[in-house]
Amino acid sequence: MLSRLALLPLVALAGCGVLTDSSSVQRVSAEGAELLAVGIGERGQLRAAFRYTGVAPEAGCYALSGYTVSTGTPGSAVRNEALVKDVLVRGSDDPCPTRSARVMIDSLDVALPSPPPGTYRFLFERRGEDPLSVTVRVAADTTVVGT
Repeated sequence: MLSRLALLPLVALAGCGVLTDSSSVQRVSAEGAELLAVGIGERGQLRAAFRYTGVAPEAGCYALSGYTVSTGTPGSAVRNEALVKDVLVRGSDDPCPTRSARVMIDSLDVALPSPPPGTYRFLFERRGEDPLSVTVRVAADTTVVGT
């Protein structure tokens, strides 16, 4: 169920903890993105949280290192579109249930420069393929009216 509660800028990775040295950084390729919540940010922009799943090049226990979001500028033709790319994870010292190449990020927060209402498109980078696309229609009160 979608939540319209305030979104936290916190990003958590399922099952992992303390990061080790930067030599174990891996770039993740998107496998899935489930919309969890929408809201309005401090500057009036649309904010959306996704449960993100992806695949790292090697099996391991990982924690999120960072990611990049590219958006259109207000007034541009792509102002309602965001590209999530360069999702990076690092090896974790904490034990995880299974060493796997699959990575799950519990809440990946993305902001777009334009406020609701509108139709918004979120693209998630995949290696060697077109980006994974999630389109969301949002009412002025941040109610999701279609995906």
